[in-house]
Amino acid sequence: MSSCCTADPTSIGSPTPRAYRPLRQIDTTAFCHDIKSKLFGKQFDAEVKHVLDIHAPLRTGRRRSLSDDACQAKQLHRRLERRYRRSGLHSDKQAYLRHCNAARDSIRKSWADHTKDELEAVYGDDSATWRTAQRQLHSKHKAAYDDAESVKLVKTFCQFFADKVNLISDNISQVIQSSARRAFAVQPHPGPALSSFQPVTIEKVRKLLSKQVVSPTTQPTKSHSQITICTSTLLPV
Repeated sequence: MSSCCTADPTSIGSPTPRAYRPLRQIDTTAFCHDIKSKLFGKQFDAEVKHVLDIHAPLRTGRRRSLSDDACQAKQLHRRLERRYRRSGLHSDKQAYLRHCNAARDSIRKSWADHTKDELEAVYGDDSATWRTAQRQLHSKHKAAYDDAESVKLVKTFCQFFADKVNLISDNISQVIQSSARRAFAVQPHPGPALSSFQPVTIEKVRKLLSKQVVSPTTQPTKSHSQITICTSTLLPV
């Protein structure tokens, strides 16, 4: 005896409509062109770039070049590491660890030689040497701050500057108050009191400058030579 069961066609659910976008069929070049041609394209790019600068700053530093020996040592180091990760054998681990120090020393030597070559290339030029040293020592990208952080930094610096000025002013006031109590000895002047200056003529000044004799043991200063040359121009003034 056999039996069968048939399903009622009306009980089967109808296909559910779904919406999708054929992203794989998009022409990316035309899509980017259409976005940038819109008014909000530049604003969208600026906002996305600002967020990326905060979370993933763009690195513009140049990579250090490695010598041929350092590249080969690095490739062998990676090859032995992949072999050990894949097999897990103790012998592969020992070979990998033995080559770690050699690869590290080779890479460091290559970096040192590269830095030395760059400094020797600009030897004698102080400005170029300073720029090269700054690039080698401070090659990290500067941190980007958003608007809120920038406002906080500005306020903090302004407050620090104001506090610093107030502290200097308070210190000067304390010094003035403490120095006012000091008594200084007054030395009397036995000669006549100075009431006015006698008029000085151009001829007297010219004679005074011409009588200045430089000692033979010392070199004439630059200011003395310039005054001597410009005597005819400065005297009428």
